[in-house]
Amino acid sequence: MDFARKIKGIAELSVSGRYREVTDRVWNKVDLMRDYNSRPSALSDIIKEENLFDNVAKLFGNGCSDYLESDGLKSLERHIEEQSLRLLQPGVPYGLSINGTRTLGRFCYIACRAMRPDVVLETGVAYGVSSAYVLQALSENGSGHLYSVDLPPLGAESFSGYLVPAKLRNRWSLNFGSSKKILPKIISQIRPLDIFIHDSLHTYAHMKREFEMARPAVRHGGLIISDDIEGNRAFEELIATHGTGEWVGMRQEPKPGLCGAVRIH
Repeated sequence: MDFARKIKGIAELSVSGRYREVTDRVWNKVDLMRDYNSRPSALSDIIKEENLFDNVAKLFGNGCSDYLESDGLKSLERHIEEQSLRLLQPGVPYGLSINGTRTLGRFCYIACRAMRPDVVLETGVAYGVSSAYVLQALSENGSGHLYSVDLPPLGAESFSGYLVPAKLRNRWSLNFGSSKKILPKIISQIRPLDIFIHDSLHTYAHMKREFEMARPAVRHGGLIISDDIEGNRAFEELIATHGTGEWVGMRQEPKPGLCGAVRIH
């Protein structure tokens, strides 16, 4: 089934003129192999017991955790939990472990409620957990738009954003392709960014490149959020650069790993 899906995906990309995306996926695999020699981050030693609520208070104030009492958010989380059960059936392109966590999703939700962004840009969608949290926040705000970039496995494009409820999709633009190639064009069209979220390929070279593309486009006081910041030193280098301010990091549940965010000044 997986092999047949890939063959079908290659054929569809060729017909649509997007055959170069096959090469992009190959280079991503090469990037992963190269990353085995990447120097690890020291953030795992720095970030010990900080949790979601501590970090929310640090960036947005103590009262912002009250956003989690939203009925709309509770309904969304029930929807994600129920629909995720469908993804345990045979024939899905990848497992649920590739999804963003509830920790990351809730942080993105609170950030969007607190900052009331006009423009949010995200790389990496998978089944759309983080996307759904952002879109729920924008819906409750009554303003803002999410632009997402995703390069799903061959033949799996129909699964990108699977968990995003239909009622939230009016504030969403989903773009398929390699962020290396299409992110500069998208950024030039929608900048300034209020929030940038990295959750695509978590290699040093890829994360560093995305941060370098996004950072100049994020407005003063804006935010860069990143998943899986512990695997390499890209986020560590970002928070050490001139023009960045307060940063937070937190341990995620249920999967191990760290996510983080930094203010841009």
